[in-house]
Amino acid sequence: MTGHLIMARLTSLAAALIPGGGVSVTLGSATAYTPGERRIIIEHGLLAHDEAVALGAVSHEIGHALITRYQHYSAPAGTERGLWLLACNSAEDPRVHVFLKRRLPGIHPWLRALFDAEAPPARGEIVSELVGFLSAMAMEDRHAELPFLQTLLGARGAFRRTAAARHLYATTLPPADLSAGAPARWRENLAEHGPEVTAIPAGFAAIEAGVRHSAHAALKVFKAKIWPEILRLIESDTVHVAGVLDQYEDLRRLASRPGIEGSAAASVAVESLRRRQDRETPSDEAKTLARRLLEAHWALIQPSSTIPGGAYDSDAPAKDGARTTETLRAVLREDGGDDADDGDTAGEAALKRSLTRALPRPRTRLAGGFKTGAQLDLPSLVQAAATGRPPERIWQRRIVSRPARLAVLLLVDCSGSMAGEKGAAAASATRRIARALRYLSLVAFAVFGFQDELIPIIGFGETEADLHDRIGRIPLEIGGRAPGGHNRPSYNDDGPVLREATEALFARPEQRKLLIVVSDGRPEGRRSGEADLHAAVAAISALPGLTLVGLGLGSNTEHVTEFYPRAEACIAPAALAQVIERLLARSLRDTRSPSFAITPGIRPPKRPR
Repeated sequence: MTGHLIMARLTSLAAALIPGGGVSVTLGSATAYTPGERRIIIEHGLLAHDEAVALGAVSHEIGHALITRYQHYSAPAGTERGLWLLACNSAEDPRVHVFLKRRLPGIHPWLRALFDAEAPPARGEIVSELVGFLSAMAMEDRHAELPFLQTLLGARGAFRRTAAARHLYATTLPPADLSAGAPARWRENLAEHGPEVTAIPAGFAAIEAGVRHSAHAALKVFKAKIWPEILRLIESDTVHVAGVLDQYEDLRRLASRPGIEGSAAASVAVESLRRRQDRETPSDEAKTLARRLLEAHWALIQPSSTIPGGAYDSDAPAKDGARTTETLRAVLREDGGDDADDGDTAGEAALKRSLTRALPRPRTRLAGGFKTGAQLDLPSLVQAAATGRPPERIWQRRIVSRPARLAVLLLVDCSGSMAGEKGAAAASATRRIARALRYLSLVAFAVFGFQDELIPIIGFGETEADLHDRIGRIPLEIGGRAPGGHNRPSYNDDGPVLREATEALFARPEQRKLLIVVSDGRPEGRRSGEADLHAAVAAISALPGLTLVGLGLGSNTEHVTEFYPRAEACIAPAALAQVIERLLARSLRDTRSPSFAITPGIRPPKRPR
């Protein structure tokens, strides 16, 4: 179905389900409902999905138009209004879904399709305790698991303590048929909470009175039971950032710059949240700076003029990971700082955007033969009528086919010939790739160095904050001076270590696998030679589901094409990250699910259960 036809259906759906009509449906950069304009905005990319996803998005915003009224309330004293609206909306999303399922049970498959279209943020993707808690509130009825909570102890505790209050908030609703409810009671109580809410206009409809009455009752629960937890998390994030500002002169200098605001200030806040700190009482000056930086971060996560579909639009989790229009790197450059690699969020943000666009989307299809489902299975119904059998399994269900996950292993030559610019480029590219891949739930990533043996750098699933230091071991191993390291840069036994790396890769449950070898020279091993590398590459290249690529780093590396059927030679050190990005994007776009077979010479992987 074309985009024009889908938009026509979405507009008709809004007109039919919203009493009184008057709500338009338009395309935009994010999905949201703007109450002032009575307009539902649908993100362009949703039209590329199955139509049910777009219908689910519009249904969600219709629910907001029907019952969401927190925008009429003023923020508590001392709270920035944008943050108040963001927090209210996070709690409101599950409430909207409960109401929609009561009023319009038939739209449940559309909502499910919408929820299945996007995965929750991955572990380590969100660095703010407050943002983690708000994300969890908004997504609790969308996903069975919320992996990002694993690394946010404060948010996880607040989420557990507010379970009963969130349930009460979500079930405090107007009548499903939107009957008048209790308008008289609303008007009687108006004097009590009048200072908090905008005045009811003349000719206020009885139905609207009931809707606002239920919204007021829900917000009383929110203020009494949920808002105090949010205040604690605000304080926790503020103390964390302030403590980092007291410890790190580079960030304190940036935060104190006159006129720093917007995405530049937000980038400093996110970088501060990422860094570790000893638990000490921060200075009052640092706390003031920290709150200003965090408010800039919150303002970028959600504009206050819309009620979005979810706590965040599609960019928001990435924004919490410093995906902003102005980057910390640019601010550091303006400030004359020389720690460019620590602040290299420009390349990281661009890389993450590119890889996110390449991620395959879940696909849906209708399957028949069920006792219940979304719609009738006409062939089964006709067959049952023709044969006289009971029409039991005459329904179709929407089956979601999720894309295969990808396991990526980067194998970096740590022999002495990589010293200097090549070793620094390998470390820089690895660091940038590792940071970006932490945000992609469909990708597992690991890094090994190699000399005469494998040198573990980053294991699969490791997202600790000390990745910077661990990747920094690469140039140290190349120079033979890594503390407690392997330090044998005179050797590179490519063949044996390639087999061992493949065994580690095939121990992973992901269906698709990518092994990238970065090297600059021929094998000069302690226990192997060129023939061993040829044999290893031949065996590994035959493995179904695995893509093996050799990259020759630096000039005069044409020989890499002699060993690897898939290879790229003479890569300039500064271009290494872009080359690896291109390989990753190509692998992510490949949605084929490989089968496995046993290949002589390689330990066979276990079939995923």
